[in-house]
Amino acid sequence: MLIPLTRSLLETRKRIVLPKISSRTMQKVIQYTRHVKDYPPSPRVSKPLKTRRLEELVGGWYATFIDMPQGEIFDVVNAAEHLGMKSLLDLGCAKVAAAVKGKKAKDIVVEFAIQKDFTPEQEACIKKQYKWTEDLV
Repeated sequence: MLIPLTRSLLETRKRIVLPKISSRTMQKVIQYTRHVKDYPPSPRVSKPLKTRRLEELVGGWYATFIDMPQGEIFDVVNAAEHLGMKSLLDLGCAKVAAAVKGKKAKDIVVEFAIQKDFTPEQEACIKKQYKWTEDLV
């Protein structure tokens, strides 16, 4: 089901300012809404994921649509959240989940450029409190 805002974007050419969403990202959102207007939204993804191959989870068009650089995926996920588009939000989250499935924490830190912002003392405290994290860091 399309929300009223995205429906109005499809039906009119009026300029609508959405300060948290870039025009490039909004174009992707509109492309998605045009597709789901005529076809059902991406299928529900069962959790935990059974495979990293997104096309097996959501189908070809949806896997191809969300196959974009990491930063764009996060922009689309944020836009979907902001616009209340659950099916698009779920698709973006499935893409990210598939990207990290089966990877070690160290690899995820590198892939997503996660910066450690703990002091050495805080990190030691966390490792002591949560012994299982020693294998992750």
